[in-house]
Amino acid sequence: QSFTIDSNVSWTITGNKSWLSVSPTMGKKDATVVLTAQQNTNVGNRDCLLTIMSADGGVSQTVKVVQDGAEGELRVNGSTSASLSFGADGGEKQQINITANSDWTITSIPDWIRVSPVNGSKNSTITVTIDKENFSDEDREATLVIAGSGISANLNILQAAKLAKNCRVTLSNKTIMWD
Repeated sequence: QSFTIDSNVSWTITGNKSWLSVSPTMGKKDATVVLTAQQNTNVGNRDCLLTIMSADGGVSQTVKVVQDGAEGELRVNGSTSASLSFGADGGEKQQINITANSDWTITSIPDWIRVSPVNGSKNSTITVTIDKENFSDEDREATLVIAGSGISANLNILQAAKLAKNCRVTLSNKTIMWD
């Protein structure tokens, strides 16, 4: 973008940031100043205050430049929904990759799953550990929610059952024997 300086004296522009190119930064009399911003990959807006000052320092004006932030991005293993499958025995670990351009937090974690870390910033690798054996005849499932900057992604977890389907063990009578 650009703006126009109307002046009858020499002037300089100060205050630009590394992400903002200002051309020209000095001149005599009237000029058109061109601003070129690098891509903002962060979710938040960023700004810069430029000061245009006469060569003798007697007159100055400021221009505030604001660049919008990028739209939020949040992916788990490259998608907005990913799945991991675990065996019935506890202690198994798997890793997933979170791709994000903001802070994120993982919620809805049941007590049989451990996640590390549960929050972070930008791209990260997290470890999912199944702490408890699924001593049941039914698979168990959970959906972890990874959320940040108004968007979310899901991580579906499945742990296989230890017992065969429809296998129930009940104890109706018990006999205790000892010497």
